[in-house]
Amino acid sequence: MRAVTAAVTSLLIAAVVFAGAVTTMAVARPEWLPPEVRDLVVRDRAPDLTGYQPPQNPEDYHHRVFEWTYAGKQWAIVVDIPKASYDYFQQLPRPERITQGPDGRYWEYAYEKFVTREEDDQSVEVIASTLLEMGRREGWTDDRILSFTLAFVQGLPYTSDSVTTGYNEYPRYPLETLVDNGGDCEDTSILYASLVIAMGYGAVLVSPPAHMAVGVLAKDDVPGDGYHYGGRWYLYAETTGDGFGIGEIPKEYAGLSAQVYELV
Repeated sequence: MRAVTAAVTSLLIAAVVFAGAVTTMAVARPEWLPPEVRDLVVRDRAPDLTGYQPPQNPEDYHHRVFEWTYAGKQWAIVVDIPKASYDYFQQLPRPERITQGPDGRYWEYAYEKFVTREEDDQSVEVIASTLLEMGRREGWTDDRILSFTLAFVQGLPYTSDSVTTGYNEYPRYPLETLVDNGGDCEDTSILYASLVIAMGYGAVLVSPPAHMAVGVLAKDDVPGDGYHYGGRWYLYAETTGDGFGIGEIPKEYAGLSAQVYELV
């Protein structure tokens, strides 16, 4: 078992615990409507939409079908996300802060704020409950369900912020990543952490140099690659590459320290 120790320093504490001044701006929330989510049978490598009923006023929804592979089987869900909810999150500011580090002050996004927004949690919970139920029908344990959910997120296309948004860095809220059908490492990590928390498990965001992933809370005796942080053991979860299981870290990040973003 390889243990990678998180960089628990004054820099980390400043960035995560005290966090500096995080910018916020009030945005009017539309009447909340949950997405409509259904799991699909995959036949001949294509989702079977037989019996699918679109929502009333389908023009008011973003229709998405997500497909992925896990345990040698093809899986799919159909998600209809209200356009009003997507527009709301697009209008929200991207939380940011100035943090004091050993080499001076620096600017960064407050990535943990993208995971823990109460309004988004309700939408994510609908999708998380569907994935959770799919796993329970298979008789899977918690770790298998979390791996199944990770495979769902890994199945989203990787897209560069500079190509899709025109910005070098543009973190997305989870609903944006789903409607946009993909994102970069920050976006998919924020989405996966949101799903893990909505399922009732523990998670943190972890940031090795120039990268982001998720730490999934585990018992101390669970083997795998991960980080000891705050007296707890978090297994590394890579969200941007196919085939990485929980507790498997890409070789380019093995042995490196990582900044940890606590999720409240």
